[in-house]
Amino acid sequence: MTANARYRTRAPKGVFIYQSHEEMTRDRERWTVDAMVARRSGRG
Repeated sequence: MTANARYRTRAPKGVFIYQSHEEMTRDRERWTVDAMVARRSGRG
């Protein structure tokens, strides 16, 4: 449970309204890749 509390998604906080599912997926994938790169490089 403690490890999950420290887990960072890199997604900005807030409410997002998208015009399409594709637009939402693009943002989610970008945030996921950013988190993976940060973790791999030791920044996250």
